[in-house]
Amino acid sequence: MSDLNRRILVVEDDPDGMEVINNLLTLSGIGVESAGTVRDAWRKLSVGLPFQAAIIDVALPDDDGINLLKEIRATEKLKQMQVIIVTAFHSSLVKKQALEAGCDFYMTKPINVEVLAVEVQRMLNML
Repeated sequence: MSDLNRRILVVEDDPDGMEVINNLLTLSGIGVESAGTVRDAWRKLSVGLPFQAAIIDVALPDDDGINLLKEIRATEKLKQMQVIIVTAFHSSLVKKQALEAGCDFYMTKPINVEVLAVEVQRMLNML
């Protein structure tokens, strides 16, 4: 599967953060869908074409991104999806919660786009 056929869901409520991530993925030839809330993300995950990966912010207006990750891991058709968790509220507790919930990669903000690009390519190459 070429990158042009791969889709990543970006769940981020900060417009600037979403723009940075979306631009990076789009310039890499990867299809992107965006959601600003857990509710919107879940709706997009539940219908339509499948996503190969998701990049999820921890602090979202309607729920915690780690809770969304837990829902993804508990859903048969989604549980194998690669997930990157990003947060501006880094602590060892948040990192532990993200890893225990099943994230594949944990990243703090501000996002280092070079590291994110490498990690996204690594994840997509695993599929």
